Amino acid sequence: MISKRISLARQHIAIHIAGVREIIIEYLHGFEGECVLELKGHSQCVAVVTALNTTQVASGSCDSNVCVWDCETGKCLHTLRGHTGAITALAVCKRGILASASRDGTVRLWNPVSGKSRGTLHEQMFAVSVVAATLDGNLATHDDDSILIYDVLKGTRLQEIACHVEEPVHSLICLRNGGFLACSEDGEQAWRSSQKLFDDYGQFITAVVVISETKIAVATASGEVFVFNNRQRVVECRAPCGSGIRALAYFDGLLVATCLDQELHVWVEEDGTNIQNITEVGSLYLAVMPNKVLVTSNGNDLQVWM
Repeated sequence: MISKRISLARQHIAIHIAGVREIIIEYLHGFEGECVLELKGHSQCVAVVTALNTTQVASGSCDSNVCVWDCETGKCLHTLRGHTGAITALAVCKRGILASASRDGTVRLWNPVSGKSRGTLHEQMFAVSVVAATLDGNLATHDDDSILIYDVLKGTRLQEIACHVEEPVHSLICLRNGGFLACSEDGEQAWRSSQKLFDDYGQFITAVVVISETKIAVATASGEVFVFNNRQRVVECRAPCGSGIRALAYFDGLLVATCLDQELHVWVEEDGTNIQNITEVGSLYLAVMPNKVLVTSNGNDLQVWM
């Protein structure tokens, strides 16, 4: 449980804990640390959470369900059932359509307002680990050797981009120029229209974030964060004790990372200055959130903090 706060920006960070029984969304500006609601609905550990709007979140669990929550009332608005395996990723697409990926090998679409299924968008023989919204609000996912782009309104495949990596892709990010970053254990790669945008990085990449049209930040299992501008390394950040980085987020000129040493570290993106370190936060995943609420999970449950 995190009881400390960082007054860094008027945004949130969603801290996703995969494979353990916690997920934390921490409000980094003005958080007072009072638990006001408990959200109960999942029967197994929560594995991923994402904001739908300023008052609602969706959470995916190892119980194979996706729950839609009202963080003002504490009500579970909908339980979205249909997957037969643990939920691995969520993405919000155009018109608020929610996409969920699962270990059952499918990507499903949902209307989070009505709670109704929009059907199965994608099926494969093995677990689907990533989904990402594209710049135009459609959906990208990854199969064995390709990035697949789907029209979420029509349910049709728009494009298939060859993306050959030796290890499973564990992160997929849409670039601001329309390309994609596919991150796997054998190194980060970026693709657009079947063309590489960056060379293989060649290290165990744990997370990648987009800073601008020309800049990306890459985190490694050796506790480093490198900022690249037009493929040139311009900034290097290091975790104080050198522990591997599990997750990385960027906002308002700051890079925030959580590490295997259970610490959270903050750097200035422009020059790599380490400005804050917080201990005992656990081993976490990060994503920037727009809503002004702190949600934590304890086992199968979620808690709302303000």
